[in-house]
Amino acid sequence: MMRLFNVKTLPFLVFIILILMWSVSPVPVRGVGKGIISGLILDEDGKPLKNAYIGMVGPYGTILEKRTDSSGRFRVAVVMWRWYLYIMCDNPDTPGMDYVPAQWSTYVTEGSEVTFTLKLQRGASLFLDGEVWFVESSKPVNFYRFTVIGVEGKSFLENSIRTYGSGTYLVRFGLNPREVVIPADTKVIIKMYASITSLRISHSFDVKGDAGYFKLSQGEAIHIDIRKDALKYNINFMKERVNTALSLLKDAEDAGFLVTAESQDIMEAYKSVDTSLIQMKRTQYDEAFGSLRTAYILASRSIDRLSGLLSVSSQTAILLLFFFVFVASSAAYLVTERHSILEIVSGNNRIFAISINLILATIFYSLLVLAFYFAFPGCRLVPREEFLITAVLAIIIGQSAVAVLPRVFAEKKSERRYIQLRSAIIAAFSMACRNLRRRRMRTVLTIINMMILVFGFISFTSISPGYGLITRPLHPVFPIDAILIKNKPPSEAPFNPLPSSFLTWLEDRPNVTLIAPKAENLPAVRYNPLDYLYTAEGDRIWVQGIIGIKPSVESKFTQINNTIVEGEFLKDGDLKGVLVSVSLKENLGLKVGDCLYGFDQEFIIRGFFDPRVLEALTDVNGQTMMPYYIVPVVGNYAECLGDETIIVTYERALTLPRVVVSRVTIRLRSGDDYSKFAELITFTREYQTYISHPDSLCMKYVGGYVEEKGIGLVPILIVLVTLNIMASIFASVRERRSEIASLSSIGLNPTHIAALFMAEAMVLGFVGGGLGYLLGLFGYRVAASPLFGTLTVREKVSAEWSLISLLLSGFTAVLASVIPAMKASTIVTPSLLRRWHISADIQPREAGQPWVIDLPVKLRRRELEPFIGFIKKRMMKKTSSTLEYITNIKLTEEETEKGPLIKLAFRMVFSQERIFWSENILIISKAEGQNYFDAKIICSPVRDLRMPVIKTVSYIRQLIFEWDTLTFEVATPYDPSLSRLYTLVNAYTPTTLYIITTDLDIADRLESLRRRLEWEGVRPPRFVISRINPKDINQCLKIAEEIVKKVDVVCVSGKPEAISSSLAVAASRRNKMMCYVVDPRPEEERLRNPFQMLKIVNI
Repeated sequence: MMRLFNVKTLPFLVFIILILMWSVSPVPVRGVGKGIISGLILDEDGKPLKNAYIGMVGPYGTILEKRTDSSGRFRVAVVMWRWYLYIMCDNPDTPGMDYVPAQWSTYVTEGSEVTFTLKLQRGASLFLDGEVWFVESSKPVNFYRFTVIGVEGKSFLENSIRTYGSGTYLVRFGLNPREVVIPADTKVIIKMYASITSLRISHSFDVKGDAGYFKLSQGEAIHIDIRKDALKYNINFMKERVNTALSLLKDAEDAGFLVTAESQDIMEAYKSVDTSLIQMKRTQYDEAFGSLRTAYILASRSIDRLSGLLSVSSQTAILLLFFFVFVASSAAYLVTERHSILEIVSGNNRIFAISINLILATIFYSLLVLAFYFAFPGCRLVPREEFLITAVLAIIIGQSAVAVLPRVFAEKKSERRYIQLRSAIIAAFSMACRNLRRRRMRTVLTIINMMILVFGFISFTSISPGYGLITRPLHPVFPIDAILIKNKPPSEAPFNPLPSSFLTWLEDRPNVTLIAPKAENLPAVRYNPLDYLYTAEGDRIWVQGIIGIKPSVESKFTQINNTIVEGEFLKDGDLKGVLVSVSLKENLGLKVGDCLYGFDQEFIIRGFFDPRVLEALTDVNGQTMMPYYIVPVVGNYAECLGDETIIVTYERALTLPRVVVSRVTIRLRSGDDYSKFAELITFTREYQTYISHPDSLCMKYVGGYVEEKGIGLVPILIVLVTLNIMASIFASVRERRSEIASLSSIGLNPTHIAALFMAEAMVLGFVGGGLGYLLGLFGYRVAASPLFGTLTVREKVSAEWSLISLLLSGFTAVLASVIPAMKASTIVTPSLLRRWHISADIQPREAGQPWVIDLPVKLRRRELEPFIGFIKKRMMKKTSSTLEYITNIKLTEEETEKGPLIKLAFRMVFSQERIFWSENILIISKAEGQNYFDAKIICSPVRDLRMPVIKTVSYIRQLIFEWDTLTFEVATPYDPSLSRLYTLVNAYTPTTLYIITTDLDIADRLESLRRRLEWEGVRPPRFVISRINPKDINQCLKIAEEIVKKVDVVCVSGKPEAISSSLAVAASRRNKMMCYVVDPRPEEERLRNPFQMLKIVNI
């Protein structure tokens, strides 16, 4: 029952009434006067036309309607405005329009009367039926414009309308949008403009009929299927498209590219166009359009690839010149040292000198570029002068970079305490090249292996994006023959509604015997139901999901009728029947035949379904039958619950809010090809189709994919090449055992040694990858010859493939070198990271005795204080831990005949399920008969005999490993005698020594220190000097803070005290290692003997 409006709604209703009155009567515009429009409508013979329709469009789209009287006249008062008049006249007893509509316009001024006389031309109607499609899209045209064109000169009277279709005012005045009125007894053709507005695709073509024109008598009407004319246009369009592809194919073949795969695609597109011609002649318009869509996808893909091939290859030709510069430079390093010089001298004077490495790099580069020019067709697409100039610039820029980069890398410093990464890289690769030069035969064989790998990857494989038909096998659900069709859903949505026009199209197909559409609601937000159903007692039922089906047909596909546990299943045409969950019967006391009210409609319960069975029920494609809802906040989609879902007939469901067609399942007549029909739907409409058979289920759709050819060959090549390189490196490791021992003895730890072998492999991978890529380009040319048959891979022309080739060869080289490198790193010193085991010989013979375990470290005397300081500082950090912590740290030192004996006692506690600990003493003493000190730990476990020992020793070994890989940066006040600086360099071997001084010039003194260190074989550090005013305390503190945050060790001995104090304060704040160099000598002795090792005390 409608509610009566109250006083508050009265103004709104008055406003609506005024709007309605305005739409059907002249608009009295405020301040604008009125005028009169009158006219006389005649036929071609000058006879008046009775009851002719005049539609008038005025201000703001206002429409007025008028009819002529028996004398053909009309008269109407209008406001002052420009008015457009559309005149139509028709005899309802004839099938078509009897007169061609006319248009006239005028501007009416205040108080004026505009009169005109207009003749209407005799006409007839053309109805242009059928959907129009264009091959660029699977969507049908949604905007039409038809223009009538006379074949024999002047065919229209003045003011006769020639344009019809979508959006014209004639449609607003009641004319069919597909109806075109042509002059009677006149030869005309129709120029059709059609557009898919959402995609901005539009085309124009002629509609001529079988005779090549249309000629009808007055009042006649015929229907024309424009699908044929649209197909003719699409066929011509595709012929041009294929010809464009063929032209690009010829250009690519003339340039020398391998385009066998593209040629096959173009030929397939050409055949599809021919097939569409045959199908059009058989009036198989849908099949013909499907063939054209196939041709369009193939031709477009070929055009994109060929045009990209031609444009990208010319760019690649320029970029790869720089790539070959570095390949040539790397190859030159494998032949000669970087610093080798060729000199031309006359007497004692050097006339000319040049780097041999530069000469070899230039020769290698020239050979590579020459081979590249003949192997890669893209080079010949670049003007020869431009190619030569770029080649010369590339070698100049590349060699400059090769010369500058090592210096840049060496100058940059690391903020970390460990070995500087960049310096380590340069050193490792320099030594790697030197080792490879010494073993040239093995180097050459390894490079050849790499070249074979990359050659096979480049020449016999291809990876490229594609677009077309994709078939994906699925697990079958029902043993039936069927096709399930869904519109491609947007993003993560469960479905996209199917248009009713598609269902009509299916019904018109003679080979479709069963059609089972499914209607369901668009997902609504959870806890925001579609509506409620109310019982007669007023109980409320929450409705979150709606399923609409055709009962008799749907049960043949999904067996949804088996979900009924009480009552009966729905019957076709039952517009009031509804199925609800059996749990509602139990909770609300419902029974079959009860009425429910909701959605402004009445429903009758026909039966109850088991909600759990319905939730588990799957569709033909294996997906759920349940509707979906939107999860709040997250925005994901989830299946509705069976208790909140109702089932009604398909026709009834479409009358409910937010209900659309989500999918349709069909069955074809016996003997028809399901796959072929599914592909027709997939190509023409880009729907997803699921083809079900008793033993199979597959999905077909049009989309993007990655085309892979020959990729299975790559793993085989990688395995073979990896094994060959691994065997070669293992042989090299065995031959170089003494060399590895020497490297270890001069301070290289296992990580450094492993890095050397991996660097060798990476150099070989880089050179082999570059040469293999060039060889692969030659492989395309050889493979294209008739001797090798047809190679259907797609040529790799972009510069990215050269980088991928290097990554492939580099990955293979590193993979092959990992195991040999690990073996090499443990020949002399076992890896400290490797899990160690307690052997029987180190276990105490009797219970209660301590464990004595040797530690893998060798220390020079000058390293004792830094080592102990490092270990002690790391232990102090562990005193605040919870599960594992250290207490009772005590350091003692005594002098013996052999040298100092250092003992570091500590307790290590482990709090896990129960507390246990170990009492430990780390002892460092001089090895018997050696010039170095070794270390051992005495461990006495408490409450557990093994676990404390394992954990304690593992912890100490980890600290030793960190010490071995540790480098220092040291800050110190300047010492004029140089003794403290000399001691710090020898003790910590820093990479950088930060010196804070008040002196203006200390360069000469530091140079003498540098020469002394080099004479002793010690690598001098980089000296960074900071000058300050000791009287400016703020400046001292600021500079000290900036320096301390960069270093690992801070020396706080020396003068002036302002500098030492500032460093001590900053080091304390940042918890840095601090030390004090003790020099009890008088000043004269210090200056007389500066290079003497002093005692370092850790603070």
